Amino acid sequence: MAEQRATAAGGLPVVAEPGGPVLHEVSGVRDRPSLRSWLTEHRTAVRETLLVHGHLLLRGLPIEEQADFALARDVLTERRAAHAREETTPRSDLGDGIFSATDLPRQHTIGLHQEDSYSLLAPGLLLFACLVPADTGGATTLGDVRTVLDAVPAELMDRLRGQGWQITRTFSEHVGIGWQQAFGTTDRESVERFCAENLIGCEWLADGRLRTTGLRSATLHHPVTGAECWFNHIAVFNEHTYEPELREVLLDAGGADALPQNTFHGDGTPFDPEEIALLNRAFDAALIRVDWRPGDLLLVDNLLNAHGREPFGGHRRVLVALGDSFDVRDRRPTGPVGPRGLT
Repeated sequence: MAEQRATAAGGLPVVAEPGGPVLHEVSGVRDRPSLRSWLTEHRTAVRETLLVHGHLLLRGLPIEEQADFALARDVLTERRAAHAREETTPRSDLGDGIFSATDLPRQHTIGLHQEDSYSLLAPGLLLFACLVPADTGGATTLGDVRTVLDAVPAELMDRLRGQGWQITRTFSEHVGIGWQQAFGTTDRESVERFCAENLIGCEWLADGRLRTTGLRSATLHHPVTGAECWFNHIAVFNEHTYEPELREVLLDAGGADALPQNTFHGDGTPFDPEEIALLNRAFDAALIRVDWRPGDLLLVDNLLNAHGREPFGGHRRVLVALGDSFDVRDRRPTGPVGPRGLT
């Protein structure tokens, strides 16, 4: 049974099924002009609701094609966010700042994560629109990272605040994606310039692979509420979160260097498996599911909620747009930002 959920003064009335998203059902909006009018009229209420819950599913809007979604994006965001060049999974650029949610094969689960938390520039707002739901499965998953932050023991949290976290990525044509796809260029000098400008250490390996290292803060502060927010890929990219069989195959093939990505404490020491297990348990406890319907519009505050995807069968068309980009250095990071040894 759906329960009424509290929202901010001036926010939208919302309900939520247990384990489901915060939902507001829209009625009486039938075409693109009325879509624009409704979104414009309720824009402030939508943003107020997002601040409370970290996400909001709007159901009943006439979002039937990419242009409808682009309209919604332009009304609801302060500014568009350019898609990051540090790709981790394949994604199709559909034009006008609209992308496929992911092109990762349908049988794969995408764990809860916050978009581009390993980057210097990240989006503050994510927008998803469902044009065609999957035949089976394919839910978008969400998790309130405020509950994850609360679950981290004080001793570990103090270390993360002081040292930050480190991400190492190895770009290979055979595992994950190659650097050419990730950075959208075949020019090594362009990659090196990007890394230097974005405080990323980079190293070309003898076999043509690229290894990058970044040092980032584990938490930032929300620009509106001022609250400290968990913002990192520590758990989802760590080797102890890999499927055990895949991890063993990669380690046997090339040791730790064969892993497409891995995370460490800010001083470079590995995370203890139990630390990663604790974080993954916290994400599992926070997880809710968005079972898509055609026309659904989902808004996600990227500092407050993580997101992911469940495997699916059949055709699924979910679009994504990014808005309100920010430099992590402007969000009062609690730890260092830069390549290891450079802050």
